[in-house]
Amino acid sequence: MDDETQLTEQKNELEDTFIFSFIHDIKNMMVPITSRVEMLETMEMGREEEKETLRQIGSSCDAVMEVLNRMLKIYRTRTHMDAYTPRKADLSFVIIIVMDVMEERAKNKGIEIKNEVPDGCMVFTDREAILGVIVNLVGNAVKFTHKGGKIKISTVEEGDKIRVKVSDNGVGIDEEKITALLERNKYFNTPGTEGELGCGFGLLLCDSHLRRGGSRLEFANNADGGATFSFLLRKA
Repeated sequence: MDDETQLTEQKNELEDTFIFSFIHDIKNMMVPITSRVEMLETMEMGREEEKETLRQIGSSCDAVMEVLNRMLKIYRTRTHMDAYTPRKADLSFVIIIVMDVMEERAKNKGIEIKNEVPDGCMVFTDREAILGVIVNLVGNAVKFTHKGGKIKISTVEEGDKIRVKVSDNGVGIDEEKITALLERNKYFNTPGTEGELGCGFGLLLCDSHLRRGGSRLEFANNADGGATFSFLLRKA
C-alpha cells in the first residue's frame, strides 16, 4: 500500500468515526425527549407538571440543535468557509450558553456543573469558536465523570491573559494518549463511564481552534482525581 492510499484510508476512517460519533451523541440526546413525550401522552399530569415537562423537552431540543450547529461549524472550518475572527467578548455570557447546552446531558448522569467564571470577564476571541471549544471540553468531562460527579468551569488571571479551566473529578486521562492525539493525530477509542463513545476528535478540534487564535489546549490529571483541560485567552 502506497503512502497516498494509506493517507486516504486514514482520512476516510476518521470521517466515518467523526460522523458516527455525532450520530451517537444525537441519538443519546433524543432519549429524554422521546421519554418525556411518552410521559405527556400516557400520564395524568397537573398543569404545572405539563409546563415543566414541555420546558425540559424544549431544552433538550435546543441541545440537539446546538450539536447540529457545531457540526455545521466544523464542516465550514474544514472547508475554510469560516475565518477565525477574534473580537471583544464577554466570556461569562459564553459560559451561560454552555451551561444551558450541557444541562440536560449532565442531569442525565446526576453531574453538577459549577460555574465560577466571574461576571463581565472580557476577552479577545472568536466567540463561536470558543463556545464550541468549551462545550466540547465540558461534554468530554461529562463523558468521563461518574454519576453524581462534579465539573467546574473557572478562570485564573495570568498577566495580560486569562486561563480558562474545565476540571472534573472523573476517571482522569491517559496523558500519553492525549499527547499522541494532539501532536501526531493518533486517534483512539475510549468509552465513557456509561459506555459513551469517544475517539478524541473533539479534543483535536478544540486544539485546532485554539491554535488558530494563538493559544493551545493544555491538560493534566488532578492530584485528588479527575482531570483539568485549560487554555489561555487575551484579556480585553
